[in-house]
Amino acid sequence: EFSVEVVIALIYGPFEGLETLSRHGICTGWLDRITQSFQRPFGDESAVEPDVNIKVPIYFRVNNRFKFPEAVKVPIVMVGPGTGVAPFIGFLDHRRQQRLAAKMTGMRLRFGETWLFFGCRHKERDFLYRDDLEGFVSDGILSQLC
Repeated sequence: EFSVEVVIALIYGPFEGLETLSRHGICTGWLDRITQSFQRPFGDESAVEPDVNIKVPIYFRVNNRFKFPEAVKVPIVMVGPGTGVAPFIGFLDHRRQQRLAAKMTGMRLRFGETWLFFGCRHKERDFLYRDDLEGFVSDGILSQLC
């Protein structure tokens, strides 16, 4: 099954030294407006069913330079500050699938270390993909989460 996950960050002021600042990106502002009816407060994990059918056009493009190494023994260092971590979740999930496939076929492969440098302003609010990343560490998929 094919799926796409979307992560957006909306930032509202006030900011230190500035008057109240409300800043919306074109795409994030639009997504915020069309999803208002089923958004949840931070920390609310309850399921919310949208009351409308929303269609969002998504266009894929190939980037031949930003890809996972083919050889599993190659170490990987990833730097993903804030929302920049999203592509690396896919890389780590791919590595998990590679390990599972090797285990199921009885192949003994040596996997290179994987390091992810990740930062956020407020760990209790902004730690995107926290459960996923901590799971990758505990499963041995991610060698270091810095």
